[in-house]
Amino acid sequence: MKKMIHLAAFAFAATLGSAAYAAPNGCAGAGAQVPVAPSTDFARNGFVGKCSNNVLLQYSQNNTAFGVVAGSTKGKSYFGGGSGGGGIKYVGNCAATGCTDSQEITPGNADTQRNAS
Repeated sequence: MKKMIHLAAFAFAATLGSAAYAAPNGCAGAGAQVPVAPSTDFARNGFVGKCSNNVLLQYSQNNTAFGVVAGSTKGKSYFGGGSGGGGIKYVGNCAATGCTDSQEITPGNADTQRNAS
């Protein structure tokens, strides 16, 4: 189940298809990578996700749950999900100019998805 959530989150982000930020728990377009280090939190085994062009992604984890939000800098909507089940789903609309890392794809929204699980 854990691997499926991770793979779904990063597969979804890859399909959304460049911003210049590199948040500690996220990535932004053009092949940017987000390493998830092995820890005592939810992701016990490390892995590296990779964002496609124009994709913003942010994840959040604690010792019982994992959540993610992702959207495109050219997109209309952003999506998220958590390890509690239900898969990736529509979360909300982005600004008319696309999703940003200051409005929609934020650590707080990733926390919300994590806590909703």
